[in-house]
Amino acid sequence: MSDLYNPQLDTFLRVADAGSFSKAAEEMYITPTAVIKQINLLEGNLGVMLFIRTHRGLHLTEAGKAFYQEAQYIVEYIKGTVPMIYNEICLRQMKFILDERNTFGMKFACRRMGDRDG
Repeated sequence: MSDLYNPQLDTFLRVADAGSFSKAAEEMYITPTAVIKQINLLEGNLGVMLFIRTHRGLHLTEAGKAFYQEAQYIVEYIKGTVPMIYNEICLRQMKFILDERNTFGMKFACRRMGDRDG
């Protein structure tokens, strides 16, 4: 995965999906404290509360619900765009003419190079 976006977006999405800092931390193999710090930083940077914190768990605020949709879009966009860019660069750098039998192989090789970040 590329670092072209704030990794706190992944943390936010995981917390929202899990409904708990602890469950999200478990999935991410980090401490709940680290997850809480990331969410607090994200909320501070945005200037809004994304979660309602209660003794029964976490719930998204209205701002959190809106941000969830945008964060999902950003993460999916980056996941799709970065490999596409690697593929385009790879194909443009090829300086020789390929016949139809070799085209698939070269495109496959470029895709694999683009997958190196996840």
